[in-house]
Amino acid sequence: METVMMDLTNAQGNTGDGIHAANMGGSWLSLIYGFAGLGLEKDSLNLSPELPSEWTSLRFNIWFQNRQLAITITQSAISVKLLSGEPFHFYLNHQPVSLTSDRLISQLL
Repeated sequence: METVMMDLTNAQGNTGDGIHAANMGGSWLSLIYGFAGLGLEKDSLNLSPELPSEWTSLRFNIWFQNRQLAITITQSAISVKLLSGEPFHFYLNHQPVSLTSDRLISQLL
């Protein structure tokens, strides 16, 4: 939490000199690898989200192997859409799914 709040609260009294980019990267990694549960599985992606109970959703786009994905996670569902690139296989909660450009994957959590 200190990492997330460093620039927002000017915790070190030096925010006027610029942002703490490494802290922002650490915050992003915490959100995506932690709460979204993004990881690698069998040369592809796996998403196993666990949002804090106070959150309604988490939405982000990522690039993976020349594909752009739009991912939305709520307390009750996860949606993954292929925005660009070739169809591919990935995992939701360690279960294989296939994603094509004309398909939106939605799964109840």
